[in-house]
Amino acid sequence: GRLEEKERELEEKRKEVEEKETELEENKREVEEMMMLVIQGEEREKQGEEREKALKTDLDEKQRELDERKREVEEKKVEVGELEGVLEEKERELEGVREVLEEKE
Repeated sequence: GRLEEKERELEEKRKEVEEKETELEENKREVEEMMMLVIQGEEREKQGEEREKALKTDLDEKQRELDERKREVEEKKVEVGELEGVLEEKERELEGVREVLEEKE
């Protein structure tokens, strides 16, 4: 009877070890799944940061283009102002010529 009892105890210990091994395998799988989720999350975060950086770069570029356009518009306004001044000068000269012609008539 003593030997049979030892064999039963040994069998129970084997079952316990098997259960622990199964539990360990499950825990390992869970940890691996969590690690994958963490890695995926980090990848998504990195992609998000890269997209954000690209958008910011694009926005900066658009802002530079806008500033350039504004500067060009200001230059054109100055040119137009100068041309208007020249035109007014020519109109005064023309008016002066008209007056001289009218006086001669």
